[in-house]
Amino acid sequence: MTPLLISAALLATTTAILVAPTSIAQEGAPPPPPPAPTTAATPAAAAWLDVDGAALAPGKMPTSTAEDARKAFELLRAAPRAKLADPYPLQGFDLRVDLRYRGAEGARNDLPDARWQWLAPDHLRLSTGRKRELLRGPKGDWLVDSSRTPTELIELGVAREHKEDRRALDEGLALARTVASLFDLRALRLRRVAGATAPTCPNEALMARAGELAWLLVETPDLALPPEAERRPSGMVRALLGYDRALGLVEQAQLAELRAGEAGGPPSAAAPTLHVALRDHRLVDGILVPHHFAVHGIGPQGKLRAEAGMDGYLRGASLKPAFAPGQFTPGQLAPEGTGAGGTEARTPSGKPGKEGG
Repeated sequence: MTPLLISAALLATTTAILVAPTSIAQEGAPPPPPPAPTTAATPAAAAWLDVDGAALAPGKMPTSTAEDARKAFELLRAAPRAKLADPYPLQGFDLRVDLRYRGAEGARNDLPDARWQWLAPDHLRLSTGRKRELLRGPKGDWLVDSSRTPTELIELGVAREHKEDRRALDEGLALARTVASLFDLRALRLRRVAGATAPTCPNEALMARAGELAWLLVETPDLALPPEAERRPSGMVRALLGYDRALGLVEQAQLAELRAGEAGGPPSAAAPTLHVALRDHRLVDGILVPHHFAVHGIGPQGKLRAEAGMDGYLRGASLKPAFAPGQFTPGQLAPEGTGAGGTEARTPSGKPGKEGG
């Protein structure tokens, strides 16, 4: 995906990891998020070739890709970086997000000031904003509960009761590494890139705006979707990206699994799994990042829900935090990274938040 989707679709689904573990989740919390993507080739993804029959490789676009699609792809890659004077690799990030979940039957769960901190290659802190957090660092994996006096530190061992917590850390770390690899679109493995038309959207407002956007189809194994029950995912995702024709900034994205054809036939896309709406792009360390995102998932009828199942507001962010490994150990205060290059964010009420979180 693009740097926009890094901070929106990926951020939205994976910040949900913060409430997925049973030991951290609050009553009435939404179901666990999709599994984190990984750039490592899975057995399913490894079987795919591009549309020309060539092996997939990072940054390699199929030879047959039309020129207009190539130009659109480059526009999407360059647009968030239009004001970036000195490109840099992503070695860490610090994200603070207000999240609101809506259940299919009207239930709501708010997570103000959830936080996701990563330092390459394998240091991670996931916080719900409710004084509970998961931690991976030089001294191993921990659950930190500062709502208790004194603060309770629980080392996460191999026992069954720690399984979900360890899974959340594994997925959060896999995603963080994927974010780093997708920081530039040229890192993507591409099966197909082509122009597209607007898809059917979850509601009329999104549909109206979709008709004003240009659309690009991108097929890649570098983004995972929720697997269906008792069936292994194919490892390939078809993403439809709706972008502003003048600015090149992605405003909508719809994701679906691409399934291999039977008996050598052409592949086909399953029903869409996610529709993400992105708004309010602002600079974070030289990159234009959407600060408000809405995620429409599958409802009880098997179709995309008209109402967003999750809204997110980026309160503060840094893509160049000054973290040190020792800050990711139990007993240490959460490192403050958002002050390095954060932006003014807005809370769900619409009131401005403090710059840098």
